[in-house]
Amino acid sequence: RFPEFLDVMAVIRNIYGEDFIDIFERSFQHFRDSFDTIEERSTVKG
Repeated sequence: RFPEFLDVMAVIRNIYGEDFIDIFERSFQHFRDSFDTIEERSTVKG
């Protein structure tokens, strides 16, 4: 059985600190925004 994602994030937060988690979350949000932009462009063209 694999651990829940929130449990993994809690361990990472405990080891690396809150700043690391903030950077991770901003990076992940940037990735999602980029993906949404690409998806919107393909919808407009198609």
